[in-house]
Amino acid sequence: MKDFKDSLLAGIAAAQKAENNRNEIRSIFCSVDEQIKDISDHKASLGLTRLYRKDESYATQAFIALSQQLNLGHKREEYTAIAIFDVEGKNGIEIAEWSEDDSGYPCSIRYNGEKVFCSNKQELEQALSNLLMEVKTGEAILTQINAHDKKNKSQDADPV
Repeated sequence: MKDFKDSLLAGIAAAQKAENNRNEIRSIFCSVDEQIKDISDHKASLGLTRLYRKDESYATQAFIALSQQLNLGHKREEYTAIAIFDVEGKNGIEIAEWSEDDSGYPCSIRYNGEKVFCSNKQELEQALSNLLMEVKTGEAILTQINAHDKKNKSQDADPV
């Protein structure tokens, strides 16, 4: 009989490394989130969210809507996005698409028609730094800040 112990131990070691990688990635995202909260006076935050891919044509959208109503089993493609959220963690504005291997690395960030692959912490930090410098990211943060300020201003103007 074949001895599978070496294979089992290799699988366990791979699972432990994957867990460490995923924890490292989450830690990096938490750090970026905290810094966005700091610079926005806690009016914006960063996180990952699941979204459905938008179909290009109205005909495709109509077909999907009809097939869903008729239970024909058409599934919309889901993906993970990096988004800027409001203070309540809602109303996310997508700034990039995120993909992560089962092992954590490699992971990728897609924005502006480019896909950046990251195989370690340093590459991920650099890729996120580049993403944060994008106009779209700045606009998303400003949108959340302005929405927060507008909401608070209207609440101050409406005494209950």
